[in-house]
Amino acid sequence: MRTRFSLIALVFGLFAITAAPASADTIIDFGTGLAGAGGTVSFAGGTAPLVGQQIRIGVVNGFNTPINAGVAAVTGNTNPYGLLNFETGQYMGFWDSMYHFGSGGYFQIHGDVPAAGISGSDPGYSGFGDGALLLDGTFLGATISSGNVAFFLPTGVDGKNAALLNYYGVAPNTPFALSGYSLQVGPVPSDGSAFTSMALGSTDIANTAVPEPASLFLLGTGLSAIGTAIRRRRTQSAR
Repeated sequence: MRTRFSLIALVFGLFAITAAPASADTIIDFGTGLAGAGGTVSFAGGTAPLVGQQIRIGVVNGFNTPINAGVAAVTGNTNPYGLLNFETGQYMGFWDSMYHFGSGGYFQIHGDVPAAGISGSDPGYSGFGDGALLLDGTFLGATISSGNVAFFLPTGVDGKNAALLNYYGVAPNTPFALSGYSLQVGPVPSDGSAFTSMALGSTDIANTAVPEPASLFLLGTGLSAIGTAIRRRRTQSAR
């Protein structure tokens, strides 16, 4: 009985250790803010990807960051806002009133963040314009709903501008998981056909820092220890 209680306590202890950071995830969240509607989202039909161009980004917000948590303005070199551009993977089909797209493609945000001392340009992607490269990632999948006001909801992984991570006190090269753009677009057809619509704005382009490997290693080691203890207990009972 004592051994069983110890195992249960160990299990709960491990879950407490690994679950605790989940309530305090580091999130760096981009949004349109007061930049207003602008840019387009389009689908050319067939197996083409969904393409977003020149979508306005006005703010970046740090949640649960070690320092400088809160909102900072995103501006541009020629405009008072930054820009989001993206291209998803290929079109997979239309069902559940949504267009579905596969993995691949890219998403990028360019802009200046004066509070973080970030300004300049990204020569490799000068066509996207307006400021330094703040975010660069690839999609794991994406959907866009249909209707007069539609929502683009993707998943993916990305990396952040080193100076931006430093501003928020986040370790360099920290990978992030894209948890979704609540990007509003309208209108979008309800039959899976091609379209070009205006980007109405985003209130949430949230990126969550991926858990550090040390936490995953700790969980794996703990579970291995539990398995070993259970096997020993069974062996002793058999004897």
